[in-house]
Amino acid sequence: MLPVVLNAHTSPEQAAEVFNLTKPKLAVYNHIGNFPGPEYGVDYVGRTTKYYDGKVVLGEDLMTITIGDEVKVSD
Repeated sequence: MLPVVLNAHTSPEQAAEVFNLTKPKLAVYNHIGNFPGPEYGVDYVGRTTKYYDGKVVLGEDLMTITIGDEVKVSD
């Protein structure tokens, strides 16, 4: 069942492709699954930045993102 769920979601490598095309000031992962086992590779930021040079963060509860001329992240 787990591979079916994973196949219905964007992988970090696919997200990197989108980020390379859209060039966001900041890419933030949210609504992610923390799937068990190393074969599923839960290092979202590391896997993304292997193919995308921009800033990528993993969203956390109560994180604040201020968007303006600059993008600022605070806890």
